[in-house]
Amino acid sequence: MSFIPVHNVAQLEYIYRWDGQIVQNVLHYGCSSTVDVESLQALTTAAIAWWTTHLRPNISSACSLITVRATDLTTQTGPVVEDTTGLPLAGSGSSSAQPNNVTVAIKLITANRGRSFRGRVFHVGLSGTAVVANEVSTTTRTNLRNAYLAAFILSTAPTWSLVVASKFTNNAPRLEGLATVVSDVSVNPTVDSQRRRLPERGV
Repeated sequence: MSFIPVHNVAQLEYIYRWDGQIVQNVLHYGCSSTVDVESLQALTTAAIAWWTTHLRPNISSACSLITVRATDLTTQTGPVVEDTTGLPLAGSGSSSAQPNNVTVAIKLITANRGRSFRGRVFHVGLSGTAVVANEVSTTTRTNLRNAYLAAFILSTAPTWSLVVASKFTNNAPRLEGLATVVSDVSVNPTVDSQRRRLPERGV
């Protein structure tokens, strides 16, 4: 498939090691200026700081963040930055963890309706004490929502804003990707499963 540009948007990858398995989460951020190496570095620096302050307490100590990677989506040959400053860092939550595939979905909401304007993040490193029966505890849901609310703006020089990036419409590729700013988040109480996070399955 041909490359689909998303102008002044970076793909931000949080890459973890969990029980010997490499797993990751991907978010997208729109930049207030032209994307270059310096602005990507500002993004990864702010991303590690956000993770350390807000998300790390919600991740089991059995899971460690090892790299944050930011890739410019404006062109197919745009810059990429990999940041390992201060890493690896283990989660500071419960030492026990749910099996690697057990997760919870965080929904990214914009002011528009339709599939092109919604996103999801499947949490990595869910603590063993976070789940009661088949639901994530109320405390965990609140903590995760607050963490992602704090991720809306990661950097102000330049400003990097959390967006939903859409490269398809009506199952057809767009000529240019569409980025829409995230305005709210919600956490689904029912646990979900990411089978490819099981050992030896991939990311």
